[in-house]
Amino acid sequence: MCESDADGVTAFAAFKRLLRKLGLHEFPCGFGTWRENRKLENEKKTSTVHSPRGISAITLMEHDPNYERVETLLEYATSPLSPWYTDCNWSDEAAELRQIAIKSPQKITAKFICSYFKTLRMRNENVIKIDADLLKLKNLSELSLSANRIVDVMSVNLPPCLKTLELSGNNITDLAPLCVKPPALVLLGLSYNRVANISEHLTAQQWPQLLCLDLFHNNLCDLKEVGLTLKTLPKLQSLVLNGNPIALVPSYRGFLIDCLPVLNILDDITITADERVNYSTLHLHTEYIENVATIKLFVPHVKGIPDPQEQQTDVSIEQKFYFIQLYFIEETTNDSKHSDAEKIPSTDKTVQSVDNQQMMSTETNEGKQSPASVSNIRLIDSKNIAVGNPNSLNRSFLPSTNDSPPPTTVLQSPEFLWAENQINFEWNNVITRHNLLPLRDYLYQDLEFKIIERKMSGHLPVEVEVEEKHAKGKGKDDKDAKKTKEEKKKKESKAKNKKAKFPMENVIWSAPEFKVVATLHLSLESFLHGEHVVEEILTKEVCSFDEDSRKSTPPSKSPNNKKDSKANKKNNPLSRSQSQTKEKKSAETKKGKRSENGKNPSPPFENNSVHLPPLEMTVRIELEHWTSIEQALESTGA
Repeated sequence: MCESDADGVTAFAAFKRLLRKLGLHEFPCGFGTWRENRKLENEKKTSTVHSPRGISAITLMEHDPNYERVETLLEYATSPLSPWYTDCNWSDEAAELRQIAIKSPQKITAKFICSYFKTLRMRNENVIKIDADLLKLKNLSELSLSANRIVDVMSVNLPPCLKTLELSGNNITDLAPLCVKPPALVLLGLSYNRVANISEHLTAQQWPQLLCLDLFHNNLCDLKEVGLTLKTLPKLQSLVLNGNPIALVPSYRGFLIDCLPVLNILDDITITADERVNYSTLHLHTEYIENVATIKLFVPHVKGIPDPQEQQTDVSIEQKFYFIQLYFIEETTNDSKHSDAEKIPSTDKTVQSVDNQQMMSTETNEGKQSPASVSNIRLIDSKNIAVGNPNSLNRSFLPSTNDSPPPTTVLQSPEFLWAENQINFEWNNVITRHNLLPLRDYLYQDLEFKIIERKMSGHLPVEVEVEEKHAKGKGKDDKDAKKTKEEKKKKESKAKNKKAKFPMENVIWSAPEFKVVATLHLSLESFLHGEHVVEEILTKEVCSFDEDSRKSTPPSKSPNNKKDSKANKKNNPLSRSQSQTKEKKSAETKKGKRSENGKNPSPPFENNSVHLPPLEMTVRIELEHWTSIEQALESTGA
């Protein structure tokens, strides 16, 4: 693209640029010194013997190497291996026009070219405007201007014979200029634009012949308005509205099927007779058609959380709880009738992460509080994962519709203690949202689940601590005096029930410590393509530090340890012999591990981490949709 085209070109200028690539007046097309002259052709006709098919047989002596035959020029133009081959996919007539420029170059005139084209596909050509010069293409019936930068389409500049108009992937927001006496279109494609209103634009008066309408991924938010507007189109048989905010409404498909009796295909799915019967008379109950999306979240359990190894003594205790957090777009409308059961309002208090793993709460004062009293902590700022943030996992290639990212809220599951096999959360949450447009944009991101560990450390007051020690001392004296089997059994049972008998009412709890055990992601983009259920088992590899390897490491080499080991070797002949055999074995292994160059290999990497079974979290998210008129009336309480 040249510098002059950086700001965009008109549709006819883009057409002329593609036409120049055909080279209709350059080799091997058009007139030139490369073509056989007429005198030579007449001489060949009189001196050659014609074959049964009428093709002249010319010997090498009769052929002039300075000229090319028409058959050879056609091969140069059509063979993909030829250096003069050019791509002609932008029009069905481009390749044929090039052959005409070889066979009959005298026909190639500006008027002939404009009248010859019937199809034109100019994708990603930086077109910003459909100009009046496009009317020169009088016989044009198919025009595709996808993936350009068009904002407004003036219907007066469209050729009168146009039947198919494809404008997907542009910046169109208003359909009013397009709907002023447009040509009798059969197919209109407006997917991936920013159309928010179609009322008074897509009616039978403007589009009496329209059969197919594609409005995929626009900004339509009012289902009743869309249905009642499209109802006026008498011949509409195929409709695509997926990706619009209205597609998230439970009554979306049923209302449109019942509202458009002529429609045969909705969102590339054929409408069945059963659907017609199930959704019958739904369009009459417009009072139940609300622009509200309902999402049901269910997390039954989590497997594979490592053993927390809680520590407890006679005067201190440590407890660890686990819960799940999910950031979701916040409800912003004031007239919302529903609220989340476990919604946590946004606050200015945030918790800073330590190496993105440990998180400390904002409460720093110690006091007597139960382990379950500290909940609903907002661990990170919601702006970090809002729509439009480049760091967030956004799968959409489209820019965000909103100029400013919407606020988010925290959804949090109940807390549970660690369990060996799995933690049964059984977390159910029903999310309702009235702000459909930000919700649609938010679903292009991956939902981020965080499994968080809350560690509570507590200790007894000084007075209780002294009493515990005193009681412990008495117990020791009694055990020394009475060493019977029954007392030993009682001692074991006391050790097992030690945690249960700990005086929890007297514990002074310190500030809780938070750690993110795992971060899992789930894509909900399929909701924008017609799916209603996403159910997956999210996995995450977990590594835990092996404390046994720490215990098995030899003690530090201090002078006292060296003296003790030497004394033991002198006194114990068996240990002396064992040490000698170990030294021999180590010497042999060192010799065997040397490489061919005579160099000792590098020592193996000491890894103290243990690979545990992967952490698994089962998630089921359902977008509510009605399958019948009975379900619609039941869900609305009618």
